[in-house]
Amino acid sequence: MNKLKFDKNQILTLVGIGAVLILTMLVYFPGLPGPLLLDDFPQLEGLIAQGANNPAAVFNNHVISTSGPLGRPVAMASFIGSAITHGPDIWWWKYDNLMLHLISGLLVAWLTALLADALPRRGTANPWLIGVVVAGLWLLHPLHVSTVLYTVQRMTELSTLFVLAGLVCYVKGRLVQQESIIQGWAIIGLGFGAFFPLAVFSKESALLFPVYCSVVEFFVLQFRGQNSATRQIKILHGALVAGYISAAIYVVANFSSVVLESYAVRDFSILERILTQFRVIVIYLDQILLPVQSKMGFFHDDITLSSGLLNPISTLLSALVSISLIMSAFLLRHKSPLYAFGIFLFFASHLLESSIFALEIMFEHRNYFGSLGILIAAVSIGALILENKNKAMVVVIAVCLSGFSFLTWQRSLTWSSPASLYDFAYYAHPESPRLNLTFSNVYASSGDFENSRQFLDKVGPGLGPAVHELFLDCRQFQRIDDSDIAKISQIRGGIVRAHATSSAQSLVAEVTSGRCRASSNSLLSLLDHLLGSHARSAAETRSLLTTKAAMLEAAGDNEAAAEALLAAHELSTDDAVYLYRAAGTLINSGRPDEAHAILTRAFELEKTTRIQRKEMAKILYIRVANAYSNRSQLEKSLSVYYEAASSMPGDAAVHVGTADLLLRMGRISAAEQLLQRLPEMELDNMHDHLYSVQRIEKSLRQRLLESSGS
Repeated sequence: MNKLKFDKNQILTLVGIGAVLILTMLVYFPGLPGPLLLDDFPQLEGLIAQGANNPAAVFNNHVISTSGPLGRPVAMASFIGSAITHGPDIWWWKYDNLMLHLISGLLVAWLTALLADALPRRGTANPWLIGVVVAGLWLLHPLHVSTVLYTVQRMTELSTLFVLAGLVCYVKGRLVQQESIIQGWAIIGLGFGAFFPLAVFSKESALLFPVYCSVVEFFVLQFRGQNSATRQIKILHGALVAGYISAAIYVVANFSSVVLESYAVRDFSILERILTQFRVIVIYLDQILLPVQSKMGFFHDDITLSSGLLNPISTLLSALVSISLIMSAFLLRHKSPLYAFGIFLFFASHLLESSIFALEIMFEHRNYFGSLGILIAAVSIGALILENKNKAMVVVIAVCLSGFSFLTWQRSLTWSSPASLYDFAYYAHPESPRLNLTFSNVYASSGDFENSRQFLDKVGPGLGPAVHELFLDCRQFQRIDDSDIAKISQIRGGIVRAHATSSAQSLVAEVTSGRCRASSNSLLSLLDHLLGSHARSAAETRSLLTTKAAMLEAAGDNEAAAEALLAAHELSTDDAVYLYRAAGTLINSGRPDEAHAILTRAFELEKTTRIQRKEMAKILYIRVANAYSNRSQLEKSLSVYYEAASSMPGDAAVHVGTADLLLRMGRISAAEQLLQRLPEMELDNMHDHLYSVQRIEKSLRQRLLESSGS
């Protein structure tokens, strides 16, 4: 019987991978109890609340995200899995993120080993040992804490994971082509045909995957292989280059709509963004190569914009650093292909997020994939410098891994609670508008309005802080004057962002609940002024319209409230939620005919769209039916119940309500037939309606006895 044997290098590789994975888990564990943040709430809060109550409804309602043009369904499906299995326990959600990080680390090791094995001139080092070192540095890098422990950034994690898997397929396929061209193409096809779409539908930044393949080919593989394979690969990359050029031509031809239009709602121009990105890239490089926690922080909205190459002077210096790195990579492409590959991979990873597009200036998670390029380049240069100095190399690697482990553990502790996270973030970024707004809200919640206003002052001018000031007046004095509301209408040219819409929503909630006195007409004028200002996105306008609807409904103008909700629907025609809300408003105003028409329209819409809100539809159908029933319009009520039963054949409440109404109408035979069919039907939550069924059956028996007695 043959025994499985391992050589020394294989044992070192397995031990190294195991040690790095265990160490990564240990240093991240302190941060798993950390809080939800910023984008976690709009993307995940509803999903977390709904949990595992109805998996089918959870999937239908949440599989498409609003955070990207493609909806990111792969990432959202993973969140749905967490919601169903873990419910509201966020610790496990972050644990899932950590597991994805570890899987990506294994792919990093595999990819790096394949690249080292594919070099034109292989060194004496074992490729897998190089892969373990790079993977260890990447897994333990403290910069990635703000990706792994920021729950919603699982989108970035999954996108990176599938991009890495696709790159492994590409490099492995190219190596296999030396033996079998067909098998090699099959593996490459798996990367492009499976992992590429999965990556893109996790996050759109993965659209750069073909660019990464070209970087691999130009700097590492260099079109080597059998003649026919080389010719085919050149054709592939020729097609890819043509695609890149076509994409560039499309952007230039549609520059106003694709690029410039988005700048209308930003505080910076396209020139300021491009110039500032030179400095941001150098900040990223500094964070990757010298990852001290004081240089990091979750919030980076306090960065000073560059208005010219010399203003500040660091803009020009940063541009020179980037140009120097690119030139050095090009010059060393033959002597150190991995160094050249790593540098170009890093810059390629920032082609979308650090270029002309009007995204926010800086986020650390944008380096989750790109940092791999810098780490590969650093290891490659280190190997050149310490060539034939194995002991020195071991010491350097041990020191780096130990240092990264300590810094990541330290940063995980910082992320372990809201207090430690926000305290450190404020220490690192005291001028951050988002942080100052957060602290303003915290102090307002505790009743310390003096400190709350001091922090709000640091947020800066704008519609958001102005409306927020009114909200603080509401909380502190339980009233706001018309003159204070009118002052905001004097702010011209302001941009409506989430701060303005959330503050307006909170302000209206205080007034409509009776906790604060304010003129309804003045508040409606304020909302109209905000609606007339430039909104950052349609989401802000929709939020203002729903807030206005709440104000109008509280003021008794249900017709205008419904109109506002219908206007909100026109800005999001693939989501019926605003139609459902409008229907509910019309029911409240005693207009069931109009409510029924809108409700039917909403449900018909959902038959052809990705969002399904059957629970909301069911409640409204029953309310409309009850409204007709209360008016003694029983035939109309029954018609609504039949429509609901046809639309939602598996809902127990609808069928039980239908049976109850049939009994009230004296249609005993029809009620009896429906009750007899109920046990045979696969109905949701039937156990919740057993008492009602028993009550109907009792009434039915009494009716039958009375009928037979007569």
